[in-house]
Amino acid sequence: MDRKPFTALLVALIVLGVGATWYQLSRSPRINMDPYQALGEISGEEVSKLLHHQGRIVLVRDDPGGEKDPVMDAQLVAFRSSLKRKGKVSIDAVENVKMDPFTRMGTGGAVPGNVLMAIRARYTEAQALVLFMPFPPLPDSEVAGLRGSKTRTVVISAATPGYREMLRSGAIDLAILPRPATDEKAGAKPPGSTRERFDQEYQIVTPDKANQVPF
Repeated sequence: MDRKPFTALLVALIVLGVGATWYQLSRSPRINMDPYQALGEISGEEVSKLLHHQGRIVLVRDDPGGEKDPVMDAQLVAFRSSLKRKGKVSIDAVENVKMDPFTRMGTGGAVPGNVLMAIRARYTEAQALVLFMPFPPLPDSEVAGLRGSKTRTVVISAATPGYREMLRSGAIDLAILPRPATDEKAGAKPPGSTRERFDQEYQIVTPDKANQVPF
């Protein structure tokens, strides 16, 4: 049997398959990074304002492992750039929180409480911890230790159960959260600035406005 025609056909099918895959990928919708860049930029402004535009902070984020996270990367690039423009707040360290699937499921994606407290113990001189992941529920004894601490806590994430009480108690000093879904966005005019883009998607919540958090 002459294998040349069979080999040629196989090669042609592989080439067609690869071409079709690339064609589909090229047509797949790309992520609109504008909201995430706005989130990073305005979050940088708000953190700088909270610290009177000077001090040292530590970032806490979910460990991406070997995967790339373009959304988080866009937020962090904009956040760093905003800090530089707005004052003298410097980033001392970035803590990547590793979680196995069972831990992640148990915490709902929030940093485990013991991990958060260990990070705080390592950076006692930091003016703020900035969490780019959900804040965990904490026992009253640990909440009492956070209240009035010179290390402020900023959370930039989706709201999870317990945020309202954590804000009221002073465990969280500033939360930057998605706005509740409403029909108003559909008819909203295009944003004219980064702040307007941010305001369409996110809200800034301080302890005195804790009631804005759904739970």
